[in-house]
Amino acid sequence: MTGFGLRTPDFGPVRRDAAIGLKPGARSLCLAALLILPTAAEAQAPPTPPTEVAVNPIECWWKTDRSAIRVGERFQLTLTCAVLDTDRVKVVVDESSLAPSALHLVPFEIVTGQRFRDIVNSPRRFFQYQYSMRLLGEDFFDKQVFLPRLQLSYRVQNTLNGGSAVAGREALYSLLPVPIRVLSMVPGGAANIRDTPPDTFGDVDARIFRSNALLIGAAVVLALALLLIAVVLVRATVKRRATAAVRRHGVAGVRVARRVARVGRREVVVATGRLDRRPGGARRDGATAGGGCRSSEAGGRA
Repeated sequence: MTGFGLRTPDFGPVRRDAAIGLKPGARSLCLAALLILPTAAEAQAPPTPPTEVAVNPIECWWKTDRSAIRVGERFQLTLTCAVLDTDRVKVVVDESSLAPSALHLVPFEIVTGQRFRDIVNSPRRFFQYQYSMRLLGEDFFDKQVFLPRLQLSYRVQNTLNGGSAVAGREALYSLLPVPIRVLSMVPGGAANIRDTPPDTFGDVDARIFRSNALLIGAAVVLALALLLIAVVLVRATVKRRATAAVRRHGVAGVRVARRVARVGRREVVVATGRLDRRPGGARRDGATAGGGCRSSEAGGRA
């Protein structure tokens, strides 16, 4: 520097370590201490208690199985709710108004409905209803119809340290209206109205095959019934003929026995007359005649 004609001596570049007055090793130790001190301070600090986050006691939402419907067409409407369910706090919802027979969503009509089992995923408990709905009316074609606002009443139940439960005041939860698009039954450019058949050629073939199978089954059953009737008739005829033959043989045997008895009597009478005519042979011939009579009577009885 040449100010006022004086020249300052040039000592060359000055090192920062020399200016600070620290050696290179001491400088590294200082940097390490600066890095370790904040970590040790954080470790020695007491842990902060977890802060409680406010959550809604109940949340509900609608869901449909399709984005657009037709007039008179059934569709599924599902109501799902998530409520708090912990050891300390429980939300009790009045579900009597959610039954299919008690719920009214005008202008929609509830045909059937069911309730599914609850699912618990701490700290929430989920319950769900499903309704089968339809829309009837002439004023809803090609329009957007809203589900009416639904309000649910519930109470927050707190459990004290002693185990007793204290229910809070009744509160209301409102579900926002949900829009549902209603399609037009007939396109605007249609010249005529015709109902297209929903059946295909495959459906027709399946019905023909089913009718043929039923017809064949009916024919087989009818043939078995006729065969069974024929067997019963044949057995009845054979039995009847056998009974008639036995009766005939029995009558013939009786008739033969009667004839033998008559012939025997006649012979006895004739023999008795002859013995009476012969002298000295009446006793022997009489005994013989008596034996003949007995034999003839026995034959007649048989």
